[in-house]
Amino acid sequence: MVLNTTSGAVERTPDGLRVVNTSRVTEEDVLSLDGNEVLHCVAATGWVAQFSNGEERPLVCWAVLEDDTAHGVVVSHGEIDVSESVADEDGFVGYRYIGG
Repeated sequence: MVLNTTSGAVERTPDGLRVVNTSRVTEEDVLSLDGNEVLHCVAATGWVAQFSNGEERPLVCWAVLEDDTAHGVVVSHGEIDVSESVADEDGFVGYRYIGG
């Protein structure tokens, strides 16, 4: 049996075909398993996140996502996770520019 692949016609061997290169990635039935991922980060010098208890925490950066939105990132529990938005934390009120 001969199979048509993106590399050309390939003869199927008796023990089976191990890899078939096709244009399947451009077909409509392919599902994207990725979420709205972070594309890049931008410096957030001078910006803080404000909370309802009066606390202000400095932003580490702005994380820019695939859908052209961005969110502020802070140090949380000693770690920085750019996929986590400070806006999702309890008591978050907004962002404020204090200069810098």
